[in-house]
Amino acid sequence: MTFTRFGGQDYNALKKQTRQTNTLFEDPTFGAVESSLYPCASNEKRDVVWKRPGEITDNPRLFVDGTDSDDVIQGCLGNCWFAAALATLAKNKKLLDLVIPNIKHQEWVHSTEATVDGESKIQVTPRYGGIFKFRFWRMGGWIEVIVDDRLPVVDGKLIYIHSREENEFWSALVEKAYAKLNSCYESLRTGSPGEALVDFTGGINETIKLPDSISPKELDIIFQKLIDVQKNHALIVASIHDPDGEQKTLPQGLVTGHTYSLTNIHDMRLNRGLFAIFKRERMAMIRLRNPWGELEWTGPWSDGSEEWTKIPETEKNDMGLVFTDDGEFWMEMTDFVQFFSSIDICEVFNTNIFNFSKTWVEFSTAGQWNQRSAGGGMAHDSFVTNPQYLISIKHNKGREGNVDFVCHLTQQPWLTKEPDDIASPARAPGESVEASEGTQLIVQGPAQKISHYPIGITLIRAEHNREYRMHKKREPIETTVYFNSRDTFTKVTLHEGKYIMIPNTSEPGQTGDYFLRSFSDRKIVITELVRHHPIGIWYKCISQPQFTVLVDLEKAEGLLKQDQIGGADPYCILTLGKQKSRSHFINDTVDPQWNSQFIFYTANRGDNLRIRVWNKNVLKDDFMGQIIIALPGPQDADGRRYCRELVMKDGSHPQNMGTLSFVVRVYNDVREL
Repeated sequence: MTFTRFGGQDYNALKKQTRQTNTLFEDPTFGAVESSLYPCASNEKRDVVWKRPGEITDNPRLFVDGTDSDDVIQGCLGNCWFAAALATLAKNKKLLDLVIPNIKHQEWVHSTEATVDGESKIQVTPRYGGIFKFRFWRMGGWIEVIVDDRLPVVDGKLIYIHSREENEFWSALVEKAYAKLNSCYESLRTGSPGEALVDFTGGINETIKLPDSISPKELDIIFQKLIDVQKNHALIVASIHDPDGEQKTLPQGLVTGHTYSLTNIHDMRLNRGLFAIFKRERMAMIRLRNPWGELEWTGPWSDGSEEWTKIPETEKNDMGLVFTDDGEFWMEMTDFVQFFSSIDICEVFNTNIFNFSKTWVEFSTAGQWNQRSAGGGMAHDSFVTNPQYLISIKHNKGREGNVDFVCHLTQQPWLTKEPDDIASPARAPGESVEASEGTQLIVQGPAQKISHYPIGITLIRAEHNREYRMHKKREPIETTVYFNSRDTFTKVTLHEGKYIMIPNTSEPGQTGDYFLRSFSDRKIVITELVRHHPIGIWYKCISQPQFTVLVDLEKAEGLLKQDQIGGADPYCILTLGKQKSRSHFINDTVDPQWNSQFIFYTANRGDNLRIRVWNKNVLKDDFMGQIIIALPGPQDADGRRYCRELVMKDGSHPQNMGTLSFVVRVYNDVREL
């Protein structure tokens, strides 16, 4: 795995130094000082002592008997969003290995098996140097963060995230590394569980908002989605919104303003006897965990409730049912959606083609909104100055088909010294900065606030042969809702054709860096649109193009049957001057409806537009007729509509060959569309 080093710190070099000097590592960029805990302006200071794990307990370890959700118990920081996400990660070793690399080599001791005098013996090699490394995904890549193991303690106890096992410290150290990445511990008081899940996995997070009222059909759709993503090892958390922004304990034991881990989803099938009791064939069950490690749901299907006495032991064993006061509990789906406000689902898409499960094709690019390209949202005329990416979807092996398309946009957040000061982005503490001599400097000191712009993704249907930037707004087929968050996400089904994908902020002039990536379930082509018009490729012409021609190819009717079985597989080739473009074909019809647009550029308004209709065959395509027209003169906004009979190449029509309907618009500017 490739990664960048946060603050330029090299783990191997620093650990080697601790061995050579026989000392424990002390991080100069995130020290055991007050500024690592609180922002400069904080009034919530406590009498904290920094201690290493060996000073807190005997026999400290990174891991004790593997990992589980019980390894993550939230402390006094109020970062339930982070704790819930980390507890979910603990149940997926493959993904946890991304965050904690070289786990065995980072343990306090390393055990190896060796043969001594013919006997197999275990040799224990100390590896402890007070230094640990963790990795988080940010802006398209993994960042390795180095920390020492001095942890904040009050009255001999860890005050932040800790494990139920007193000598297990991996969760506390991951939290410290994440706090360093975000400037200080206190910066983790507020955050998004979806962002944490993305940082842990490099996946894409989808947030599902649960409405106040939900139909049984909608309930089944959401539950089935949870079942499906669980099979794909997605990480899932759920949150309860509080309108006052506070945490309140409800009579049923749930806490508002709080985030829980989803640790299991189970479709509990009921036999006939149970059907008579519960009046249904199955129960959609959700298991959740409170990151506090206590305070559970007390309603139906809670630990030890009467409902469980009616369920066979075999079914309870399949569900892994255990009644302990550990913060984990079961709920029925109908109760779950009544109390919870949102679900965050983070999926890691499989891009390995040598795999039997569904694979995805990934596209990613880094970009920037600058003074010229920060056009804002669609409410502004400057929207079209935003970066634009052209999506081209063609037939898949000669067949028409849809494409599942997932897009994720993340922005580079910045830190501000004052809560309302978002005018100029500042660098985060520990961020590498290239000095004029080429050396690396480390920015010191925490900041007050992490800031984001409201950002969005807009998808617009483009002309079938679009190659240049769009210059006028048009109705989108998909646009995300603007939220003041680091990430945004959309998932749509796209048909054959071309689309323009536009990452944008909500307001013009909001400059910054972004990272855009997408996943599709088959290969498509995505390119950034940079050029505004075809000037530059017309160097062989006497004059440059001055007019834009837009053709709406609508439909044909009454075409001649071409195939022995069925009608025809018609498509069109449109030609204007030396420009040529081909439509998609439509299977088995003599009345095709293309409903596609084509854009051309010309210097001569006297050029003829020719549209030929062909029938697609395996070996040789059949000519079905054509129409030739002269470009119309100045038109109104609706253009000129045509419905013409097809003719042969010589202009004759010995039989009724069908009609073609289309609209032509001519604009006196190459940047009109």
